[in-house]
Order: sequence, then structure tokens, then C-alpha cells
Amino acid sequence: MALTGATVSPSLAYGFDFNPVADYAGAASLRFVSSAGANLAINVATGVAGNTANTIASGYTSVAYSNSGPSAPASMALYCIDSKNDTLSVANTAFNTPTISLVGNLGVDVLNAGGFEIGADGQAWAALLTDGGSANSGIYSINLGTGTATWVGAFNGTLTGLTTAPVPEPGSWALMAGGLLGWIGLTRRQTVR
Repeated sequence: MALTGATVSPSLAYGFDFNPVADYAGAASLRFVSSAGANLAINVATGVAGNTANTIASGYTSVAYSNSGPSAPASMALYCIDSKNDTLSVANTAFNTPTISLVGNLGVDVLNAGGFEIGADGQAWAALLTDGGSANSGIYSINLGTGTATWVGAFNGTLTGLTTAPVPEPGSWALMAGGLLGWIGLTRRQTVR
């Protein structure tokens, strides 16, 4: 089945993330869920959407896999934001037919999760459109242990995807600066000779 037709509708919200275990095994699988309960596994090499018969509860508008780092993870979990019930849930195995367990309440009234990402460091972030006006819509830090969403900052407009990248630590900057200064010194020394 291709990802067309009734699967994609402007009236629904969608969440997606790459499965890190499948990616490192060469399978390149994309988990794609909808607020109506679709739970698809998409082969990104062929575009074929599998797992079309297995649905999940409605309300999940964003998903993110844990342990998505620069090397193959030994294990992972699939975290799900439920915008209908304002909760964070997790599936630890069997992602095509998952047992989804409640982690906790987000603590905000969510209309839609426009993006959800768990960094390699385990820190989770979500772009949440909240009910009650745009004052609280923005980027939230998500506690994966309790489900609590903590407002970090606002965004102006509609966000339909989110990804994160690590910021170099001060030690990394110092190492880079030291190497650059060493290279400049060596270059100047060779020029003087």
C-alpha cells in the first residue's frame, strides 16, 4: 500500500520517527501514526506502508523513539504524545502491535503535537499547540519518566516537524580552538622559515 488516499487527510494529525534499530540493520523503517489510530511501518527505500491492519487507540499525534544516537542501540522504546488525553505513553516492544502504557499527564491542554524528538542524550522535546490561546504554544521539554511538559519557549506560526541536534560542550569548543591556534602557529612558523 502506498501512503495515499484515505491514509493522509488534512483533518488528521500525524506523528513519525525513524526506527533506530531498523535503520542500523539496513531496513530504514519509518513509524507513522495518525490521530485516527493508524500505526504504519513505512519502508523508506520502497515507499511501501506496512502494518496497515494493526491500529492503535486514537489521539496519538506524535511519536519518538528513544536511543536514536550515532551508533546502533541495544534497545529502544517508542514514546507517544496523546493529544486527546494530554498524556505521554510508551511502548517498549512489538511496535507493530504495541502494548502502550501510560507514563503520565503532560500538564498542558494539547490540541496537537507538531513534532516530538528524543535526542541521543535522552532529552525529549516537543512542539505543542495548546488549547487556551497561543501564549503557551511552543517548544516544551518532556520528562520521559513522568510525562510532564515544561514550557521552554514560544514559536510564531505552525510547526509540523521537529528534530534536535547536540550543541558542542565547552570542552569541545576549547579543543577545537586549541587545534585551530596550533594550526595557525604551525602555518606561521613555516612561513617565517
